[in-house]
Amino acid sequence: MSGAHHGYRFAGFTLDLERQALFRDGEEIPLRPKAFEVLKLLAGRSGTLVTKDEFMDTVWADTVVTDGSLTQCLAEIRRALGDDRREMIRTVPRRGVIFELPVVEEKGDELPAPVNPVAPLPDPSSAAGPAVSRRVFLLAVLTGLGLLLWWILPERPGDSATKAPAPVMTSRDNRIAVLPFADMSASGEESWFGDGMAEEIINLLAVSSSLEVISRTSSFAFKDRPDLTVREIAETLNVAHVVEGSVRWADDRLRVTAQLIDTSDSTHLWSKTYDRQVADLFAVQTEIAVAVASALAAALKDTEIRLAGSRPVDPRAHERYLQGRFLYHRRAPGDVPRAIQRFQEATAIQPDYAAAWASLVGAYRIMIIQEGRDRAEMLPLMREAGKRAEAADPDNAEVQLRLAALAMEEGDVESARCRFQRALALEPGHPLILETQAGQALAELDMEQALVYQRKAAALDPLSPLVRGNFAQFLVLAGRYEEARVRALEVIDLSPGRADSMNLVRVNALLLQGRSDLALALLNETEPDSQAEFARSKAIALHDTGHVEKARALVADLSAEASNETLIQRIEYAAHTGDKDTAYRLLQSATARAREARQAGETPWWARRARSSPFLRSLYGDPRWDDWMDATDLWGSIECPRADPL
Repeated sequence: MSGAHHGYRFAGFTLDLERQALFRDGEEIPLRPKAFEVLKLLAGRSGTLVTKDEFMDTVWADTVVTDGSLTQCLAEIRRALGDDRREMIRTVPRRGVIFELPVVEEKGDELPAPVNPVAPLPDPSSAAGPAVSRRVFLLAVLTGLGLLLWWILPERPGDSATKAPAPVMTSRDNRIAVLPFADMSASGEESWFGDGMAEEIINLLAVSSSLEVISRTSSFAFKDRPDLTVREIAETLNVAHVVEGSVRWADDRLRVTAQLIDTSDSTHLWSKTYDRQVADLFAVQTEIAVAVASALAAALKDTEIRLAGSRPVDPRAHERYLQGRFLYHRRAPGDVPRAIQRFQEATAIQPDYAAAWASLVGAYRIMIIQEGRDRAEMLPLMREAGKRAEAADPDNAEVQLRLAALAMEEGDVESARCRFQRALALEPGHPLILETQAGQALAELDMEQALVYQRKAAALDPLSPLVRGNFAQFLVLAGRYEEARVRALEVIDLSPGRADSMNLVRVNALLLQGRSDLALALLNETEPDSQAEFARSKAIALHDTGHVEKARALVADLSAEASNETLIQRIEYAAHTGDKDTAYRLLQSATARAREARQAGETPWWARRARSSPFLRSLYGDPRWDDWMDATDLWGSIECPRADPL
């Protein structure tokens, strides 16, 4: 530009193309080089759609990167602009991104000189990250059967970026992440061992009441990202400390290097190298966990008691178990049957290996839900594996969680509830257990307490699209509509494949805010993820925008289907649109169905949705509503033995 400046102005910001910097009121806002290039492209194309391919061809023309690189840049730009509500930079699912701010392009000498200029952040494509190249790892996420029981369901692969929106909780002094240990073996094909080492340390540290330990799902999201520095990972996970290390396994010798890093200044608080026999694996894991906790002045009394009472594990059995866990989480075609084989080999070597038996319960359940295997074939196998797991270690939280899931499969609500409580007493900080507690509070209509649990679960698993999506739905139920919309948009950024389900969350929030015109417009951009819920939402939006006949036609289509789920949708439409007579008539029919199911020994899980639906709040306080709540109270009459932790 030969002495002149060239830039873009928008909403009080200046993007100086010569200085490669973003300013506001003369103060530079640091952006990494790639984030700057993304913002430059967006500003230059203000008001028009920029596709993913255009970003890749322009910003990463000479580099092969994943979609996560773009997601990371967009998240950084939104933070820099204060675009928490995703209104400045709008994601159009499956199409691209639009920069919604009006932009003025300027050339000349009038662009502001910087005040207190800041050096740009390092570009992760060239930054020195962990000194190991890691394989792609498909994030395991849970599939859901409904609000109350999301957490007990099996994990499956999901599309997820490795740069999340800002975590839900901001205090991070006692928050720690354990990254997968790098595979330094000669073959480079032993990554299952490093994964297993990290997972076991996570489990040991999670028992401490003094620490908040990031879940495996989120910590392992960075397994194939050597371009990211530890500090960048810590910012994403909102943690103050990170444990990383490496494992080299040759014949029967084991070398483990581990270090604890203070992410505020990248200093090493503790590091150590262990040269041991493979048979000493468990001792090494325990030593690392205790050393890390001691360095953080965290108490591990609960862990020490559990370790003292646990049985030693045969290294050969543990090797098969770790291989099985690797396959179970990877979930590539054929992996689940292979995982089952490894778990079975582990239990054949050591018949009292509780963790392997518990994993078999989960793997058999996956075979039912995702592989289409006959329940009559799989349930006896699940029962036997669950029985053996509990006999080996009844005070293991994962064992109790698996047995609770089995009880749900069999319709044994009482056993499931009590096992939930036992798991909670054993490991109250586990994200899945926290989600269970959120569902329990929701069933009791204690919305604020449900949010407390769900918010903490989201903070401990910040890169899980499912956990964050659940949190967005809980926010709608609690009446936090604006925050729900923001969180739903974060999930779409994190996992574009969930755009349709999250758009329905946004639609529901808009409808409950009385913004049905915006809800209707969003519905027209959304593919139906749930036909019944989509139809109900669209009917309400049409009714509220004056298209009453079209709305009634949609409801008539719902009425033609006699399922329990569509009955609930019709009640919601009637109650929300002011037709209380119809709502109560349909509610009495639903109450009768629920009572008949319970008399027949069945559990009316379909009813849990309406117990907390915000569309039905106009029905509260009527005796007919009280009858409904009584008929669908699945937990209230259950008394469990006191479940004290160890």
